[in-house]
Amino acid sequence: MRSTIRPTTFRDTDGTDDVNFRDLDDDGDGLTTPEEDVNGNNDPTDDDTDDDGRPNYLDVDNNQGPDTDGDGVPDITDLDDDNDGILDTVEDPNLDDDNDPLTNPLDTDGDGYPNHLDIDSDNDGIPDNVEARTTSRIHCT
Repeated sequence: MRSTIRPTTFRDTDGTDDVNFRDLDDDGDGLTTPEEDVNGNNDPTDDDTDDDGRPNYLDVDNNQGPDTDGDGVPDITDLDDDNDGILDTVEDPNLDDDNDPLTNPLDTDGDGYPNHLDIDSDNDGIPDNVEARTTSRIHCT
């Protein structure tokens, strides 16, 4: 009996004509496969942020976590998670020294919503984006 050798087909999950083992972004979502290894254990196959059964590095939909303000940019990369016009780095003074407003965030008014997700962080009824406006252009007569 004669055996036939068949060529191996390597996967290209994002259709970029570059096989996964050479492709830094296996799902074509703009994040490299190592960036999608959220637990940092160098094994991207065990990370599934949206719990849909598909690992982040092969999952283009919502594999980066929540998008609080619905602007299409996941909170993990959004500079203004609540879209109030004030950068998250301003709303969280980085008291824990990790440069990440998602860990130990400041909640000025104690309402359970961290400032970077709260459109009225001092709970005075005036939205933060109104309070943050400068008055340099207002002319009183």
